[in-house]
Amino acid sequence: MRKYTSFSKTSTIVAVVLAASLGAAAKAAVIATVGTPVATTGITDFAASSTNGGSLALSTVNASKGAGGTIAGGVSQGVVAGGSFGETFYGISGNLAAITEVWNYSPANIAYRPFLFDLGVGSMSAYGSVFNPSAQTNLLDGTTLSAFPGFAAQSFLEFDFSGGSITLDPTHSYAFGLYDTSGAASGFIDRANGVTTDPNGVSYVITGGDPSAQTNAYSSQWGGGVRNMFVGVYTTAVATPEPASLGIVGLGAVALLLRKRSA
Repeated sequence: MRKYTSFSKTSTIVAVVLAASLGAAAKAAVIATVGTPVATTGITDFAASSTNGGSLALSTVNASKGAGGTIAGGVSQGVVAGGSFGETFYGISGNLAAITEVWNYSPANIAYRPFLFDLGVGSMSAYGSVFNPSAQTNLLDGTTLSAFPGFAAQSFLEFDFSGGSITLDPTHSYAFGLYDTSGAASGFIDRANGVTTDPNGVSYVITGGDPSAQTNAYSSQWGGGVRNMFVGVYTTAVATPEPASLGIVGLGAVALLLRKRSA
């Protein structure tokens, strides 16, 4: 796993809004945009920043693992029709801004429902490890992206988060995924070929329909070992109270204490 504070390459993102809704205060709505095809830009890693201002905190592209750990040397993987698929990640702090995936192909107007689960303390990265989707709470608002873009070339697909703040705990694992509500998905994502590119994360699939009704998410069902989707996670800094604000809070507490003593 590689963490970033800066990155020199940039990528032009075509802002194709698929769906948007205002989530509840504690949850985030999802807006998805599709990026410029990798094949035409020659980009080999994720951009330093997301279109909504997030900074790259994690990239599962890992050239140190050889060609199989790069986008150019990855392998195309068909996604599960009527089920869900995604990637777990761990060790990231900050407010979640966006998640970008590398796709090779998608028909137009396939419907996907994004979800994000907090799996709790520890990393989920072992071959054959599982978690129970039905026991998880979706941190997103449940919006279905009903106008998924169609593209035939290798492309970045960026999911921007808005409408609520999701602050990541670096001691927790999270599972981001897409549920194929249409039951007819025939898209292909890009994943590592023959290597593990992120020691703290793993791809997974959920079969059988809506993940909220399924009890098992199976890791590493692709390639017979731990395999990672090519994913970039973007965050923004968690806001901290201004010193003046802290002083006001402190004065208020003192005043309350004196009032209680005089009562």
